[in-house]
Amino acid sequence: LRALIVSGTQVTDGGLKRIIRMRSLRALDISKTGITDDAIPEISKMRMLLLLRANDCPSITRATLAQIDKKTSIVSEPIGVGPNLE
Repeated sequence: LRALIVSGTQVTDGGLKRIIRMRSLRALDISKTGITDDAIPEISKMRMLLLLRANDCPSITRATLAQIDKKTSIVSEPIGVGPNLE
């Protein structure tokens, strides 16, 4: 499996633990989920992941996504991230 879209589902930080084990993922869409800033460091450990889409995630800040861009080769797409746009 190279791409996974969980957009619009009820996946949370806890459920993300199973997704993180998918070592072949190159693209992950967590848009419109309950995933929070706390899960982003774990996502950044996914060595094969190249694209993270996190649109309309009210519990993920742009600052956190910017940290992923700086520390890894993952490109995040924070379009309409939500109310936490600090």
